[in-house]
Amino acid sequence: MDKRLKKGLIIGALIVLVLAIGVLVANSVVENKLKKALDNITETIKIRYQDIHVNSLTGSVNIMQPKISVYGKTTHTIIAQLELNEIVVKNLRY
Repeated sequence: MDKRLKKGLIIGALIVLVLAIGVLVANSVVENKLKKALDNITETIKIRYQDIHVNSLTGSVNIMQPKISVYGKTTHTIIAQLELNEIVVKNLRY
């Protein structure tokens, strides 16, 4: 194999590897920020979920089995409660 071709393949593979790692890190960072934001919405709204999947390349977020509870400000009892199988948000842009 020619040295230039071999060098080009190695550089190409390294670029693909760095991009893949970058996407995984970006997904993890966005997922952690989203989890923190959902956990601290307000005192009267609580959101529980099984899992969150983020894809920064396609701009999509899936929240698996969310349970949204709304509590009264003074009574602290549940006013409304919503349970879903999944919430899907697509085409998010930054």
